[in-house]
Amino acid sequence: MNLSVIVVSYNTAELTLQTLDALQKSCALTPDLTYELIVVDNASTDASPELIRTYEPTSKQCTYIPILSKENKGFGAGNNLGLRKATGEYVLLLNSDLIADHVNFEELIDYMDTHPHVGGLTVRCWIWRKTEPSRWKNFSPAPTTWC
Repeated sequence: MNLSVIVVSYNTAELTLQTLDALQKSCALTPDLTYELIVVDNASTDASPELIRTYEPTSKQCTYIPILSKENKGFGAGNNLGLRKATGEYVLLLNSDLIADHVNFEELIDYMDTHPHVGGLTVRCWIWRKTEPSRWKNFSPAPTTWC
C-alpha cells in the first residue's frame, strides 16, 4: 500500500462526498498508486454516518475503510482512530471540506522517497470561498502545516 488517506468528518455529509470523489479523481492520475481511504465520522448527527457507512469507491486502486466513532473527540483524535487502521507507507490527513481533485500523488511520493530526511510536507492550497470574506473573519487565509 503506497498511501493511506484519512478524512475526518463531522456533520459535513455533502462536503465529505465531494472530498472522497475528488480524492479518487486525483489518485486515478497515478495508475500504479495503491491507496486506502479511511473515513472517520466523529459522531455526526446529520446524514454523514450513513453516507460514510455505505460509500463505495469507484476505483479498483482503493481500499475503503469507514470508521464510525460514537464520540466526537475532535480532529486530532479522529486522525488517531484512522492512523490505527492505516497500512500505507505514507499518510495524508485531510479535513472533510478539502477538495483535492488535481493532486499529483506520484510527484509527492517520489519527493518523499528521494528525500528521506523530510518527515512531512504539504501542497499549495487555493482557498475558494462561496461565502462573503467577512463571514470568514476568524479563519486564516492559508492552511496550517503540522509536521
